[in-house]
Amino acid sequence: MNDFENEYYLVFKKFNPQTLYLTALQKSADRDFEFDKLRFGEEPLFFENGYKEQDKARGVTRFYSKAHINISTLVVRDEIYEDIKGFNIRHLQLYPSVHRYLHKMVTN
Repeated sequence: MNDFENEYYLVFKKFNPQTLYLTALQKSADRDFEFDKLRFGEEPLFFENGYKEQDKARGVTRFYSKAHINISTLVVRDEIYEDIKGFNIRHLQLYPSVHRYLHKMVTN
């Protein structure tokens, strides 16, 4: 089996102007979490709306769903975390993260 025969899943069924795209705050981005394994006991990762300034200027409201994307990182809410935490998924690390409006999130 080669890498092209693996299964992949899209998080959103359809994209729309209200889709929320997260950006890591600088203190989290500096931790290089996309490539380095995170150590439990350190502070969570922190995210914010990647388009917050543009949204504020245009009066755009974006909505939270059960899962969001930050470049290559999947950020999920508690209910998805609870569903998958018991599975041994190769190359997936569940680690606490925070968005100022969603206080408990998990990312790989």
